[in-house]
This record gives sequence, structure tokens and C-alpha cells, in this order.
Amino acid sequence: MSKKIAAFLTVVMFSVLAMAAVYAAALSISTPDYGIRNMTLTVTVLFDGTPVQGADVYFVLNNGTPVHGKTNESGKVNYKPLLTGILNITAIYNGVSTSKEIPIYEPVYGVNLTVDGKKTASKTIYTTETATYTLIVRNTGNVTDTINLSIGEGEIGTLSNTSVRLNPGENKTVTLEVSSNTAGNYTTTVTATSVGDPSKSDSVTVTTIVRALITPTPSPSPTPAPRRAPGGARRVAPPLAAGETSLPTTAEGEVTATTTAKSADGRAAVTIPAGIKATIGGAPITKITIKPPSVLPAVPPPNVEYKGYAYDFGPSGATFSEPVEISITFDPADFEGLTPVIYMYDETTKEWKRLETKIVDNKAIAKVTHFTIFVLFGEKVPPPPSPTPTPSPTPTVSPVVTPSPTPTPTPTPSPTPPGFEAIFAVAGLLAIAYLVLRRRK
Repeated sequence: MSKKIAAFLTVVMFSVLAMAAVYAAALSISTPDYGIRNMTLTVTVLFDGTPVQGADVYFVLNNGTPVHGKTNESGKVNYKPLLTGILNITAIYNGVSTSKEIPIYEPVYGVNLTVDGKKTASKTIYTTETATYTLIVRNTGNVTDTINLSIGEGEIGTLSNTSVRLNPGENKTVTLEVSSNTAGNYTTTVTATSVGDPSKSDSVTVTTIVRALITPTPSPSPTPAPRRAPGGARRVAPPLAAGETSLPTTAEGEVTATTTAKSADGRAAVTIPAGIKATIGGAPITKITIKPPSVLPAVPPPNVEYKGYAYDFGPSGATFSEPVEISITFDPADFEGLTPVIYMYDETTKEWKRLETKIVDNKAIAKVTHFTIFVLFGEKVPPPPSPTPTPSPTPTVSPVVTPSPTPTPTPTPSPTPPGFEAIFAVAGLLAIAYLVLRRRK
């Protein structure tokens, strides 16, 4: 190939590439998926992906009169639709034009409120604790809105936020804390109200059960040993009251007959076999008491729920030479979703100690070597992994007006330059020129 042909091809190829670079640039309009009547709509015009200043933009609502605007230094221009329907947007820049249509809807306000994923919730705490509830506030409307939250008049509770700003479909978390120094049952109602439309509101109700927590009464002094009966055994004293049972023992504290003692309600029991020693402070035990404590001596562990099954086995501090079996009969409905486990109160550490518990029918059974307060707690079952939240879809509202054909803007834009057809034409001429020069050679 001669140098002239090479030079000619170089010039033509640079021309083709330059034309391709110019006409590959695209004009586009960026807008939300829809507009809202009487709310400002912001439109961005981009040329080859970059916002441009000075682009002419025409807005035609429902095939009406065009409204003209120009983009600012950020490539943006605003328009406020006064009607619902179909909005046609046309942008013109450097002789290139493009159009886009979006629906204009009526504003819709809505709010949804839940507590721990439900409409109601309940927790049990002590006077030294605070119940914490997680509220989720969601904007179910199609416009950005402020949601106010309030607690019922005269009810107790503190909200982490009393107002949240939410986009359509967005949700936020608000914390409610409830506590009291006085035992009792407290009901708290939280209401979420739309500022855009105060008639739109939703509410949830929580119930907080507050229990008293005080130091238990001191343990009673050991009961004096009764007189020895003929044959070396001690006299068996009759039960003194409900929840009290006599225990036949020798002077050394050896139990002479297997004895089962029960609480007044029959739920709690202990069986002490014959032959083992039952003493307190070195003296024999002659009476067993099983009664509910006036209050719990310590706050329950964090992983359990208290269902009211608490019993003070006495005399407190009684010890046994071998483990004895205690049991607590329960209602399965009280432990739905929980695992019944017996805990004992440790007088030394002032804490609850978990006991190995066997469940037979509706009875929890554990072995112990001394008496104290025993409670049947419900251990919480670990929750399954939370699923990945799915973003809420933007509410779909049917437009009021049926879309009209895209109108033609009043101004007549400059003719659109030829597209890539010119590039292919130049390429054809290049091929023909090459063949002609080759023959001349």
C-alpha cells in the first residue's frame, strides 16, 4: 500500500471515529417514578450521563399547555403539577431532544405501627427493672410524611423518639421503656399519627406486670428435738397446718419412715427416704414446711420468665446426708414456647443456681441436698435466625386520567443530526476509494 493511500485511510478513519464520538452521546431525563399533585417535582437533564445547564425543558400535563423551564448549574429544573394525570417531559440540548412520561397521583397518607412485630405485647419485670419494647413505624402512603408518636394520657412509659420523618414505604424503629417503683399491672397505649393527614393513625398496646422485690425474712431457729419415744425413735408430731408435715427422726436425725411433704396447693413436694439423716445446725429435723415466699429474694436470670411457681422449702438451711427429690407440678399452657427448669436460691452468692431438671408428664423433678427457695422458671427458647428484610414496594395508585398520546412541544427544535447511518456511508466510501487507488497503482 502506497504512502498516499495510507494517509488517506488515516484521515478518513479519524473522521469516522470523531463522528461516532459525537453521536454516541445520549440525552436523558431523570425523574421519580411518579409525581404527586400540588407537590414540587424535580427533573434532572443529563447529556452523556452528565447533568447539563441551560437545557430547555417543556412540561405538558394531560395534553395541555406546555410549561417551559431551563436547567440550572446542577442540571435540575422544578415543576409543580396542579392536576393528576399523565405528565410529558421533553428536554432539548445542543440540537438533541428526548422525552419521558410519568403519572401524577393524588397524595395518599398512611401509617402502620407494630410492637415486636405484633399489635400487643406483655412483659413481667421487678421494681428494679425496666421493660423495653421495640416499636416499628412505617409510612404506608405515597408521599414523604412526618409521623408523631404519643402515649395515652395518664399512662407510664418513655419513647426514644416522638416524631419521625419517613419516605413512602420507609420504616424506622422507636423504643418504648416502662418501669415503676410500685408493683402492679400497667397498660400503655402508643399512637402514631400522620402530620399530612391527622385522620390517619395506628396504635399498639403493651401490658407491663411489675412485681415487688424485697429481702426475704430471716430463717427460723431450729426446732427443739422432741422427747425420745420407746424403741429409740422420736415421736411423730401431727401436721401443724397446711403446707407443714411432721418428719419422724431419731436423736441423730435419721429418718425412720419415708415421708412425702406437700405444699398447701399440692403442686410442690419433697420425698425424704428412710435411713438418711435430716439435720439443721446438727439438730434433727422434725417438721417440713413448703410455702410460697412472700417475694423472690433476687431478680430472675435474664434468660428466663417467671410464671409464679415459687416455693420456700423449710426449715431453711436443712441438710440431708443424701440427695432428696423435690418436684413442682405445672400447667403446660404457662410454659408454651419455654422450657421448665428448677432453679434454687443460693444464700451464699445471693444468686439463682440452675438445677438439672427432669420433666415427667407435667411435673418438674430435681435432686437437692439442702432446703432453700426453689422456683420453676421458663427458659426462653433461642429464636430462629431473622430473615433478610425485604424492602417495602412503593404503593401503586392508579392515575385519575387516562394517558394521552405524547404531545409535540410548541418550540420547533433544530433538526436532529444524522445518526450512525452517516458512519456506515463514510465507511462504504472508504472501501470504494481504497479499491480505486489500488487499481491505479
